[in-house]
Amino acid sequence: MSELFSNNSFFIYILACITIFNYSSFRENQKISILYFLSFGLAFLKIFNIFTVILFLFTSTFLFLEILSSDTLKPNIIIKMKYKILDFLFLIIFQYKIFYIIFSIALTSIKVTEYISMSFGFELHDVRTVLQIVATLLFIYGIIQMMSEKFKIKSIDEIMKSFDFSINMVPFRKIDPAIFNMLIDMEDKTYRIRTKTYNFFSLEFIRYKFNKKTHINYQKVKKYIVATKHIRGYSTIEMQLMRTIGIIYGYEMTYTRKIYEIIYSTIFLKSLKQYYNKNTYANTNRYKEYLLYIYLQNVNTQIGDKFYPKITDFIGENIKDCSKEECYIAFSGLTHPIPPLNSTNILYKHRSIINKYKLSETKILDIMKDLEEE
Repeated sequence: MSELFSNNSFFIYILACITIFNYSSFRENQKISILYFLSFGLAFLKIFNIFTVILFLFTSTFLFLEILSSDTLKPNIIIKMKYKILDFLFLIIFQYKIFYIIFSIALTSIKVTEYISMSFGFELHDVRTVLQIVATLLFIYGIIQMMSEKFKIKSIDEIMKSFDFSINMVPFRKIDPAIFNMLIDMEDKTYRIRTKTYNFFSLEFIRYKFNKKTHINYQKVKKYIVATKHIRGYSTIEMQLMRTIGIIYGYEMTYTRKIYEIIYSTIFLKSLKQYYNKNTYANTNRYKEYLLYIYLQNVNTQIGDKFYPKITDFIGENIKDCSKEECYIAFSGLTHPIPPLNSTNILYKHRSIINKYKLSETKILDIMKDLEEE
């Protein structure tokens, strides 16, 4: 460490990082790319050893993304260190492609060069030249992949815009409980069972899916994992909400999206609840109902050939004034069914729901026929 602090390069690196953090003209991914370039340069020019460079890289990106972030609400919402680490790891792996940079840095290592030379009998100079070329190409490819932003998520500031209607203001007592209960029955029967968790990656959810009396073995777990990749029934209401309010684009990248849903349904929603409790908001005991309220104002549905960006675009902004029949139709369109919903099939989509909540079939058909005549 004495060598590290006696070397002016260390302080130059720190100064460069601070300058990059404060340079407002650059987008976040451009700032990250410059940090990558600085780190790769340190390794390529052998200014520091590989371990030190990677340590610098992780430290500087963590400081930038979690401590000195331009995302002003993040420090207030996400306060637990384990959640900060999870957020950091997701961002640098899936959005900022750090593995490409780490591998390119590793290829500049003297030890890697010597090992390949000794193992295969190649000239040390030749091996060094080839690895430097490969490392440079891999670094450039990693930067291109990062800058292309095939998958991008919103900042906490942007996500919080979906919660502009404060939990303090929701007229819970005026909303028919059947509306929320119907949504739960149609989309996620585990919703009220899961008192402490928010996604399918939890014992509460798995026990419900397997049934408490069922013995869980390897084959059933394997089948469960495969099913979660494809079946909507394995996406909890919270996961559906997070992908709607949190993903800017890259929805078609299924694996990355699922990982995002699992991680951020925990990181963000648990942190938000803690934030409300800490700041003594009213109605915090109805947090789960509040998430359902936000869900209705953000998640899309499709009825017939018409797409509604938000459920409330169909049922109306004042949820307390909505009819159960309108909600039934809107909830039936959440899966974007094929064939599309129409007056012929609407009564058979969820017959048990119609019976359980004593919905008017005549009213449902009248609403559908009015839509078809528009």
